[in-house]
Amino acid sequence: GKRAIERVMSGTEGGVSADEAQELLYELFDSASASSAAAASASSSDDIDRLFATARLPDGPSLAANISGAPAGGLLAGVAAAMASMPTTSDMARLYVGVLDELAWHWEHTQPIPRVPPTDVPDVRCCLMHQQLQLLNCCIARRAARVAS
Repeated sequence: GKRAIERVMSGTEGGVSADEAQELLYELFDSASASSAAAASASSSDDIDRLFATARLPDGPSLAANISGAPAGGLLAGVAAAMASMPTTSDMARLYVGVLDELAWHWEHTQPIPRVPPTDVPDVRCCLMHQQLQLLNCCIARRAARVAS
């Protein structure tokens, strides 16, 4: 949870302050903002899908069929956007460690990962990292069901 984020983000020397890094992680793992972000990204997701549907490689196949990615508005897309805005690789590494600590917290406390859809089977149309987050969410749900019974 938030203590793990504070512990990881406390040692900043680079361009992103500890408070800014903590705020990024809070925003990424906040369940309340996840539902509003999903609604807001629906229209941008439609625009992206329309762009990929019309884009063609020189030999003819569509780009959408060849490129796997994370859904817009999802956790992985948010982490990628946050890392893209960071000035140094040490800031990126610190954020990544914070994300891993937060994922471990969600596992230990059997809390579903926000911004990752709770499905029974990972969506193979998405990138492998997003599939792994979906699988982790599936495992968390099964663990919670086992503990409840």
